[in-house]
Amino acid sequence: MGSIRGRLGSIGILGLLVATHSLYGQQANPRPLGEDMQTIERTLRDPKTSGAARYAALVRLGDLSLLSGNIEAAADAWNKAALQGVGGRMDGNSMLASARCFIALGALDKADTAIRMALLTGTDSRITREGRYLGCISEAVRSGNAAPLRSLLEDPEFGDYRSAVLYILWKVTGEGAYQNRLKTDHPLSIEARMVRDGGGPVTGAPKALWLLLPGRSGITLAEPQKIGPSAGTAPPASQAADGALTIIQAGLFSREENAAVMVERLRKAGFSPFITQRRVRDTAFFAVSVPPGDDMNTTIIRLKEAGIEAFPVFIIEGSAD
Repeated sequence: MGSIRGRLGSIGILGLLVATHSLYGQQANPRPLGEDMQTIERTLRDPKTSGAARYAALVRLGDLSLLSGNIEAAADAWNKAALQGVGGRMDGNSMLASARCFIALGALDKADTAIRMALLTGTDSRITREGRYLGCISEAVRSGNAAPLRSLLEDPEFGDYRSAVLYILWKVTGEGAYQNRLKTDHPLSIEARMVRDGGGPVTGAPKALWLLLPGRSGITLAEPQKIGPSAGTAPPASQAADGALTIIQAGLFSREENAAVMVERLRKAGFSPFITQRRVRDTAFFAVSVPPGDDMNTTIIRLKEAGIEAFPVFIIEGSAD
């Protein structure tokens, strides 16, 4: 077990962890998603809020927390949403969403509890399959026992998980055979693109790995596109490789006019910002980002010195396997 944890080392559990500040959202002015978050908080505090409305508010809070980079808050919101449930029944899907976050945070005891609770919700085959998958990941990380996870490679029921399983097996065991098989058998998968050139631009990204794998939430990863006249300039094509690149997200807003304020603030600070549109459950949000430059860490430090908390985001064009 010690050798497994040693291999994970500074990249954290499966490369899922990030610098502490990025887990607590982005503190920009105006506050990203502030109005939406305040509305949700008022709904949850109101004793007259119905159970169904409370459940919907908690699910949305999980979505927005994740978009803001706050994985811990997302885990808490989805866990509460699952326990609130719908029609008197616990919501297994929300419980598994919290489990993925707990795995990303390295809180494996909480992840295992959430997985067990999700599997108790009934006979939904999708929840059963996802629960087994996440349980195998947790076991591999906790004890170094990769056999259960490896068994999924030969199970037809998990055919669409194979590229993800190979990637995680490579990260957990350090065996190059899994990396080679991933690139040979699934060359167009997200995971194959992630391992190119020594790990690719996903290294250090705050997005939990499960966002890029089967079972991820409704967040769409797409090539940045300019939105409206205030958008600024998208990153040059030379920064993209095999359809993938990394950008630095400096703010996230529910209103484009607020995003435009951030764009102007960044321009005055000497950056080249642009706006991309992201959708969660059919709701549009506006992310303000900047190119990483020659040294991503230096750019993030410059942003921090300008009073802007920012983090890298892995972007990929297309996700076909």
